[in-house]
Order: sequence, then C-alpha cells, then structure tokens
Amino acid sequence: MGKRVKTYFWKKKDLLLGAAVFWLLFGLVFYLCDLNPKPFVYAVCLTAFLLLTGLATGFFLYLRHMQKLEGMAKLAEEGLGSDLPADSAEEKLYAGALLAVQKKKEEAQEILQRELEDARRYYALWSHQIKTPLAALKLLVREEEPDRRAMELELLQAGQYVEMALQYQRMAGGTGDLVLQEYSLEKLVKQAVKKTAPLFIYKKLGLEIGEMAGTVVTDEKWLVFVLEQVLTNAVKYTRKGTVRIRQEGETLVVEDTGMGILPEDLPRVFEWGYTGFNGREDKHSTGIGLCLCRQMMGRLDHGIRLESAPGVGTKVYLDLAREQFAIE
Repeated sequence: MGKRVKTYFWKKKDLLLGAAVFWLLFGLVFYLCDLNPKPFVYAVCLTAFLLLTGLATGFFLYLRHMQKLEGMAKLAEEGLGSDLPADSAEEKLYAGALLAVQKKKEEAQEILQRELEDARRYYALWSHQIKTPLAALKLLVREEEPDRRAMELELLQAGQYVEMALQYQRMAGGTGDLVLQEYSLEKLVKQAVKKTAPLFIYKKLGLEIGEMAGTVVTDEKWLVFVLEQVLTNAVKYTRKGTVRIRQEGETLVVEDTGMGILPEDLPRVFEWGYTGFNGREDKHSTGIGLCLCRQMMGRLDHGIRLESAPGVGTKVYLDLAREQFAIE
C-alpha cells in the first residue's frame, strides 16, 4: 500500500505544487496589500479541503483501477485472455495489449515445443545411427588383416554423423557462429571433395570437377558442410556412373547419374525427417541432411534447389549470390 500511495502522489506532484504556489502568491498579495487575512485563511482551507477530497477520491479510483489491471494480467498469465474484463476505453487498450502478449507467448511456446520435440527425435535417431559405423569398426579391427579402406569409410560416416550433430547445435544457436569472409570457390569445393573422397573410391564412382573461377562471400565451415552433404547423397544414391561438379555463374551445380527422385517426393525432400522412397529403400537415411542444408543456406543468404528424374539422376543447384551481409 505504501508504494501505491507514493506512486500516486508522485503522479499528482504537479497539482500539489501548483496549489502550493497559488496559496503562496495569494498570501503574498494579502500581505503586501495589508488586507484582512481571514478571507485568505478561509480560501486556503476551502481549496485544501476540495483538493484533499479530490485526491482521496482519485486515490480510491486509482487503487480499484490497479487491482483490475492486476486481475487482467493474472488472467492473461493463466491463459484466460478471452475472459479479460474491460469497461473503459483505456482498459480495452490494456486488454488488447495483454491479449497480444499472451498470443506471442503461446506462439513462442509452440515453437519451442516443436524445436524440443525435433531435437529429441533427432538425437534419438542420431544415437541409433551412430551405432552402425561404430559396430562395423569394432568388427573390422577384430579381423587378422583389417580392411583399411572399409575402416576409413566407416570412420568417415561416423565423422559425418558427429559433424551433423555439431551443425545442428550451431543452427539452434542462430547466426552467432557465422564468420563471413571471401573465399576461393575452388578451394571450398576441393575441401569437400577431399573429405568425401573415400566414398567415391569405395563405390568406384567417377568424379569430374569443372573449372572453378572467382570467389564467394560465405562461411567456410557451413558451406563446406553443405557441399559434403550434397556429395554424400550423390554417392549414396548412385550405383554406377559419375558425379560432376561445375560452375554456372554464381551457381554451383552438383550432378549425379543416380536413381533420381520420384516426382511426388521432390517437393518434400527439404522437409524435416522426410526420407521419401529412396530413403526408405536405403534404410540409413535420416531425412535431416537436406533440411539442415536448406536452413544453413538460408542463414547464409544462399539458395538451394533440386532437379531430378527417376533413373536419370539428380542436379543440386547451390546459388551462392548474396547481398544482405557484409564481409567481416
């Protein structure tokens, strides 16, 4: 209560100061004119009575108003925004503001809940998938003459799973991990090719890299991760033939001669957890790699799209043009 009294009278300080100045000036006039002070005393007493009556009435209304606002805030906090009592225009404005805040809160909670559920599903799937290369490595090291190439392949797969989990964490953290600089496009492509080379060797697939010219403003770690995912998918779904990487202006094209994607699956390949027909056939597809690629390319202000036909192959277009961010 004491705090309410202090707050209320502080809001009325201009009125109280004005009354004090008026009484002072009025008394000064009576004094200088040597007038009978009784009318002045009567006037001061009357105005003081009216002022105090008005302040007391106003304080009572102020208390009732604050209690009503507190009740509205409590209802909004409990999710009962539709039951907010609002009589005056001011209270309706408060009610509208509280409803807007409540709606934003509910939307934020829904987004958080979806993200937590996605994370739970992802890490459950990740913990299951990481067991495959680890189990394979365990069997390989028990052999009298371990297959070095097969071991490298399993290590690469395990490393990719770990890198995907790290990139997932970075995505959850927003763009704070981004370091935008100017890089040689050729060097970025060679980094991704070097990391995925064991896959090409193991499956005996050809790789053709066209002439790469110019630079790109991007984040090295994020873009190389996207290239690795695209190349890994190209190898995974290509039984024989060649994977080609070429540059078309500011767009990088990765083309394979694999099984291709069904027309009904193509619009959904970037959805979280969607594996499609090819993924269900592969049994090891998580349906997360391409979704992460799209999200990361979006954060980088790049673009990604697919063209594919069953039995012909798939083309992945990475649009590296960007305008929004400056070089660090």
